[in-house]
Amino acid sequence: DFNAGVIVKLSNGLTATGLRTENVTAYLDGEEIDLSGTVLNDLTDRDPIAIAILLDLSGSLSGSEDLLADATSIFIDSLGYEEDGVIDRAALYRFGSEIDFANSQDFIDADDAGKDALNAALYGDFNESISNSNIWGSAFRIGIEIGEEAIEDRRYMVLLTDGLDNPSDPTTSRTLEETIELLNERAISAFPIGFGDVNPGPLQQLADETG
Repeated sequence: DFNAGVIVKLSNGLTATGLRTENVTAYLDGEEIDLSGTVLNDLTDRDPIAIAILLDLSGSLSGSEDLLADATSIFIDSLGYEEDGVIDRAALYRFGSEIDFANSQDFIDADDAGKDALNAALYGDFNESISNSNIWGSAFRIGIEIGEEAIEDRRYMVLLTDGLDNPSDPTTSRTLEETIELLNERAISAFPIGFGDVNPGPLQQLADETG
């Protein structure tokens, strides 16, 4: 059993809501799934979210940059913005041995201009040596940023990385356990997504222990 979030758009670009199982055909690994007994919940009236997306651009992910960026862009386009309803907020941070704040994008409303700014940061230049990967130090630092957002109940971190933590100076970085502790203190759930030659153990621990 599992829960899955699905966004369905019509040919005119509008989001389809109020769907029933007879409106949907689902596939898993190319095989059609029997949806009898499945419940589709309409999440149009959900609460807004504050979400930080962290992109690992270290050398170990070389070759995955385009896939990583394109997947992130699709996600950014799905964020909600309705003047009289949901207004999601999002931030995008790029990191290697350190967070590249100059080419990142702090929290911004997910309207058209906000999505354009996030995509500009996503596909912009990266201005530092990225041979090392300070994953947990970067996640810790951005956990502090998320905790300062006004949205209190639905704050998330999406971390796109291979899970191979390799800070240039481990003595000034953070451990996975320290990062998990901070995120839990601030009620932030982390969603790690593996790219490249993935070390799944730490990413699974991060997901499990932050809910």
